[in-house]
Amino acid sequence: MQTVDINISNERFAEALKVAKTMPNRGIGLAPVAQGRHLVDKAAAAVQLGQYQLALDMLLTAERIVGKEWVRYQTLLRTVVSVLLQHDRRSTLREFAHRVGVSV
Repeated sequence: MQTVDINISNERFAEALKVAKTMPNRGIGLAPVAQGRHLVDKAAAAVQLGQYQLALDMLLTAERIVGKEWVRYQTLLRTVVSVLLQHDRRSTLREFAHRVGVSV
């Protein structure tokens, strides 16, 4: 998980997603909040690579795992949603943006 974060911090987004796939159980054994944070990190990398649907899927999974209240207060998540809205306006994304407090 830390390797993923380091790669994202160094703008090595493809490497971050590659390393994330090598995590045991893909992070499923982590505490829910840690899983959520890891998914948000991966979504941030995916959006930088133009993988918008993958990024949205990860954010929706984070919401399902950690809860609607948690996602609403995640700055990086809200930033990723803002970027997604520049590329996609589907109802699923707009509804999610509304739930996390990002203007549509």
